[in-house]
Amino acid sequence: KILISGNNKLVGIGPRLGENDLPLGVLKEYLVKAGVPEEDIMVEDNSLNTAAQAHNVLSLAKQEGWKTLIIVSSPYHQPRAFLSFLKAMHRSKIKVVLINQPATNLLWQELAGGRDKTRLELWSDEINKIHQYSNDVASPQEGIDYLKNKL
Repeated sequence: KILISGNNKLVGIGPRLGENDLPLGVLKEYLVKAGVPEEDIMVEDNSLNTAAQAHNVLSLAKQEGWKTLIIVSSPYHQPRAFLSFLKAMHRSKIKVVLINQPATNLLWQELAGGRDKTRLELWSDEINKIHQYSNDVASPQEGIDYLKNKL
């Protein structure tokens, strides 16, 4: 199964400043055209932020009986996404194996897709967000410890 998750439209105010992501339906159409059977694609579009995304995806994993989640995101966002899933997993007591897989072949000095900043600029923003949203993300040390125990 492939789960496309997220929602770049904030309720009542539209897209976030500096973001112009593709709608999730367009991503689904791309996967279907690439040969993925439509019945193997799920869309979760209720998440308005990474913490909600982690919670919603883990709830769906429990419902579907999934034992492993491969978290795919942009390289700059991957650490916070992973730490958000790890925190949500600990809070919910839903046990799955988390595999961290950033998207590949993306240059740091180029503008990120749907963004008005380079991936390197966004990396700096993400480091700040890990601190800013510390209630919703596991600590970097918790992430390292999790990965050490899974390898």
